Amino acid sequence: MDKTGRAQARGTTDGRERKGIALVLAAVLCFSIIDATSKTLAHDYPVLQVAWARYFFHFVVFTPPTLWCFRSGLYLTKRPGLHVVRALLLVGVTALLIGGLAYLPLADATALTFVTPLIVTVLSAVIMREKIEAHQRTAVGIGFLGVLIIVRPGGELMHWASFLVLGMAFCFAGYHLTTRVLNRTEMPVTTLFYTATVGTLVSSVALPFVWQWPTPTGWALMLLLGTLGGGGHYLLILAFRYVSPAIAAPFMYIQLVFATILGWAIFDYVPTAWTILGAILIVAGGLWSWWRERRLRTGDPANTISADA
Repeated sequence: MDKTGRAQARGTTDGRERKGIALVLAAVLCFSIIDATSKTLAHDYPVLQVAWARYFFHFVVFTPPTLWCFRSGLYLTKRPGLHVVRALLLVGVTALLIGGLAYLPLADATALTFVTPLIVTVLSAVIMREKIEAHQRTAVGIGFLGVLIIVRPGGELMHWASFLVLGMAFCFAGYHLTTRVLNRTEMPVTTLFYTATVGTLVSSVALPFVWQWPTPTGWALMLLLGTLGGGGHYLLILAFRYVSPAIAAPFMYIQLVFATILGWAIFDYVPTAWTILGAILIVAGGLWSWWRERRLRTGDPANTISADA
């Protein structure tokens, strides 16, 4: 290939990466708004009702058009049991996070959720028998130190709700591992369908015991919650058509910035210096592990960014 051909190919690759990164940023903005909306709703409605709204409106908004497009292909699967397990884990993620957000500042809770990639590393070794390299152990240690700083004894986040968010991180790690297995054989829209369906059915069981009739504003926020829930995940699926998860990973941490801005704008809260320090360590641990993995995969110490899938 001549220089002109290589330049055109590189330009195409750069364009795809920019589009993929833009979609990732749009997705994490959706997730930040979801968290802010959940926190707002949790002040007025039971946690289980808010969780139900997240899945019910996701199902109502996204299932009809995807069913029209894919027909029976939407729900045909080789792994129905694993779909149910994955969906139940995500229901746990939703309920635990909303419960935590009812008591914790938005940015602080968001910072705690970012221990998920580090927990995935540990569970991959324990459950999937994957080898943990030295840099991964270092990243887990740095992230764990960050968690200790955020929920330090005597600190304002030494609250039982912090453990709800940490429990959410463990459920989310299990969700990631099951997603990794399902991605080998399943379409993304199929996993989204089972997520919405199982989430709606499970959360509806408790609904008669906790139901409070929403105001028009409450209904609007619940609709927003479900729409952004499905939309955010779909944007992330689209993003992975253009960039690999490895390239997208660092940009996921922008959610901390979005959460801080929304926390200040909506709830008039600015994170403490301790929370900022802990968040920096958690992010540093995740980025260190990502950077080392990139170097090992490319085999070029000087090349830390590539477009491999």
